[in-house]
Amino acid sequence: MHMKKHPRALLGFCPFIEIMSYTRKFFLSARHSCSLRLACLGLASAVATAAHAQNADSFTPNAMLGAALQATQQIDAQQADRLYGQAPAFVKSQMRQAAFASGVTQERAKLGDITMRNWIGIERLLHTPAQNQPPLSCANVRFAAMRGNAVMGFEQISVCWEQQWRTTGYVVTLPQAAPRTNP
Repeated sequence: MHMKKHPRALLGFCPFIEIMSYTRKFFLSARHSCSLRLACLGLASAVATAAHAQNADSFTPNAMLGAALQATQQIDAQQADRLYGQAPAFVKSQMRQAAFASGVTQERAKLGDITMRNWIGIERLLHTPAQNQPPLSCANVRFAAMRGNAVMGFEQISVCWEQQWRTTGYVVTLPQAAPRTNP
């Protein structure tokens, strides 16, 4: 028995029904086909809703902060090479691994030993890596690096979204010394 191919519009966007409908071993009646299409639409709707929720959750300050904290852990563990391996393609096209790793290591050395970090802010921005490319959603996450009660400096971890938050840069700013006054 040879099955007639149904128009794609009738099957909607559920490719596995189309495959199942045309095999000789599996025959879908109109009633079953309709039920499966509705089930597929329901499944696709649930997947789209979950993907939207996951995508929306990915752009919360907590997601950016989490990515920056993971980067600081790798930096503290002297794994700048590994951090480079996870960087977006535009970073890798502009900087070699050795330069990235040595830059991160030199920046981190400015702080010396620190006992904790206090999150102080997130600045969101768009970055266009090259002409004729869409802008990327990026963020600069800032921390105060502490040793005991003393601020040793400020860290800025830059991250950009490329299917996940990826580290693109690390900069340390040392606190300015208070101006001396003459008594």
